Amino acid sequence: MQVATYNGDKRIMRRKLTEIAVPVMPLTWATWCDVVNIKSGQLALRLTPNGKPRAGLNNGNHLQLHQQQGIWAYVTVINGPNKKVEGLKGWVNSNYLSCTKEPID
Repeated sequence: MQVATYNGDKRIMRRKLTEIAVPVMPLTWATWCDVVNIKSGQLALRLTPNGKPRAGLNNGNHLQLHQQQGIWAYVTVINGPNKKVEGLKGWVNSNYLSCTKEPID
């Protein structure tokens, strides 16, 4: 493809366009979840799916989802009403999660 520059009716420059390769960076995604619909007690954060509980989560705890196995979700606790559990990782029943997937930098 060529491009031409004109001054009035007179062509003053003509150049061939050069193709430039622009690398496409794939998006990285993260899935963020909130604990919801706990009617009484707490949602157990477990060492393994359906395993021994290590902590309890409340409605409003904000989590990052890393892996899903059936109804079980492997998460990191980011923040929420119970500050003692922040940073902990473990398995929770995903029926009590509301999640969204978002691109991250």
